[in-house]
Amino acid sequence: MENLLENDHNKPGSQNPKRIYLIDDDPAARFLLRLFLEHQGHQCFEAEQGSPALTFLKEGHLVDLILTDNQMPHMSGLEFLEKLPETLSSPPPVIIYTGQFSEDLKHQALQLGAYAVLSKPYTFPEILETINQALASS
Repeated sequence: MENLLENDHNKPGSQNPKRIYLIDDDPAARFLLRLFLEHQGHQCFEAEQGSPALTFLKEGHLVDLILTDNQMPHMSGLEFLEKLPETLSSPPPVIIYTGQFSEDLKHQALQLGAYAVLSKPYTFPEILETINQALASS
């Protein structure tokens, strides 16, 4: 983690910070992602499940990207993806990550509008590259 944080000269978000919403029931995972992304210059919001995130978005808060775990109590990442278009007419890119990766899950997530599906454990460079690609495409 230290080596990634020390790489200040190439922080894409520092000139144009993006608002990224993190959804994960694991507080440690959210903390590490937030620390990493804020060090990249982004602003992060977070929730431990999809319902508060949908409420946040419904209240008119704008985000540029959503990162969500799939395996969560109350509402999975796929269920969040299903409900997102009911909340926003033009949702931001969504990257879903899961420890239970399968081609079927990937297909379902992409059909529901996910930008990408990553398998846990992911690396910080891998997730940063996917985030940058998603932000560039939106």
